[in-house]
Amino acid sequence: MNWEKCRKFQKKIQKELILEDTDAKFNNLAAFDISFKNKKAYVAAVVYNIRENKVINKYKLIRKNDIKYVSTFLAFREIPYILRILQNIEKKFELILCDGHGIMHPFNAGLATHLGYLLDIPAIGVAKSYLCGEFDKPSKNYFDYTRVLDKEQKVIGFALTNRKNTKPIFISPGYKISFEKSLELIKLVSGKYKVPEPIHIADRMTKELRLSND
Repeated sequence: MNWEKCRKFQKKIQKELILEDTDAKFNNLAAFDISFKNKKAYVAAVVYNIRENKVINKYKLIRKNDIKYVSTFLAFREIPYILRILQNIEKKFELILCDGHGIMHPFNAGLATHLGYLLDIPAIGVAKSYLCGEFDKPSKNYFDYTRVLDKEQKVIGFALTNRKNTKPIFISPGYKISFEKSLELIKLVSGKYKVPEPIHIADRMTKELRLSND
């Protein structure tokens, strides 16, 4: 992998970011999660109805993996497998949820931003760990949040308490969606788990897939 070329592509995405709401009506979303072990990628996709909070369909995939993890380059490791599993998805969706960051990334080009840009579809990043920026910790009350700021004090996302008495998760718009809409939609698809329901389901699928193929 040529990381210098990868960085140039991230900077291109950064210059062409769209962080405004489109006129799209969000009915279904596609959520993705990938787990890596023993040079294999375990991939899961969930098509989920936002209004009814229910799973429409699930997809699984196992592929060989030779791409190592390098910090701030996660998208280049995971997107080839997401694009592959997308070929199997028949049901229409208007939004992407990624288990990773959107613009809450040193070059505003996290996994959700990268994927949304490539597919030209609204995308939101949902991350369990912090990557960059400054923020005050939200309270442990359900749906409390604080803004995450970059070095120039610009908002790049939110630290959100998505389950009472837990550490926050990190929400950031990826592409073709606003900060406010990103937060609103995450709340709509959140349930009893720390991460939103579609991400939780996809995460559980990759773990089960990995365990059953060890």
